[in-house]
Amino acid sequence: MPFEPNHLLDFSIDWNTKGIPYSAEDHPHGSRNFGFRSLKGCTKECSQIPEVQDDSSFAAALERLNGWETAFFSSGCEKCYNYNDGKARPIGYVEFCLNSIESAKSATSYFKLYHGLYEKMRADRYESGVGFVWNLSQTSFNECGVSGYSAAVFMQAFEYLPESLALANWHRALDYLVTYLCQCPDQGPAHFYPRVTNAGVDAAD
Repeated sequence: MPFEPNHLLDFSIDWNTKGIPYSAEDHPHGSRNFGFRSLKGCTKECSQIPEVQDDSSFAAALERLNGWETAFFSSGCEKCYNYNDGKARPIGYVEFCLNSIESAKSATSYFKLYHGLYEKMRADRYESGVGFVWNLSQTSFNECGVSGYSAAVFMQAFEYLPESLALANWHRALDYLVTYLCQCPDQGPAHFYPRVTNAGVDAAD
């Protein structure tokens, strides 16, 4: 008998290949993709991107994820709402890449991260009205001429709630995810974005 899917954590693989960096564009349904902006090590700039200017908690999460001490850099994010009878159901995502070039080339690196999140949720007995969908995508890192992968984790609320309560639940799920990622060790150089110090680029890169 097949296992029942877990509504709190799911996994998918995108058929399409995305490129980083990518340009801004308007979507057919009216929304706008504002394009890729490198934020690794530029944490003060995180709050300036259009996707999070109305959400200080989301901006703070990007600041944490893009710190030099983490293993990742963000490559995209979004948040929106569905509404019904005056209540809200937030849906959004944060997309990220491993900053280690060799690790980012391997899908196995991202499978291990996904499994680590599964183990953490299981150990924590994670229960929430917001679940995660981990989406793996083939990615072309055009500036480096490298083919590899990125991951977007979608956080989707299951029910309509008053907007303030729904958003608080969504932010807790985002914090849970980013805290997990920030605890993952860097896999080492060479990096897409080498750490910049007062003495210049980190010698390890």
